[in-house]
Amino acid sequence: GFSPPDQSWYMQQLVRYIKSTILSEQSLDRGYFQREFIENILDQHISGRANHRLLIWSLLSFEWWNRLFLDKEPIASRNEINESHKRKIVLRGGREEQATNLEAPEPSRIGQLSWF
Repeated sequence: GFSPPDQSWYMQQLVRYIKSTILSEQSLDRGYFQREFIENILDQHISGRANHRLLIWSLLSFEWWNRLFLDKEPIASRNEINESHKRKIVLRGGREEQATNLEAPEPSRIGQLSWF
């Protein structure tokens, strides 16, 4: 398998995605996870009190497996992934542009990057 992402990824960029995946009604309705336990693990990790990156990676992997093999969710195409992971780029001068995670805007043009 793959190595889990660095601890900091789960504390910044991916927090919203992680919560929306493993704390979703779809995930919790299976009965494998207890909401309070997962919230506690995520809170400890995000606050820096503990490094739960391996556990979080395992929970995400298990949820992805459930969605793919039990729920029979289709695998997203590259275009669907690009559309669902749009980010807003605020350029110097205040002008906004959209970019996908697979695009690399020129660093000299970026004033601020904000995820939504």
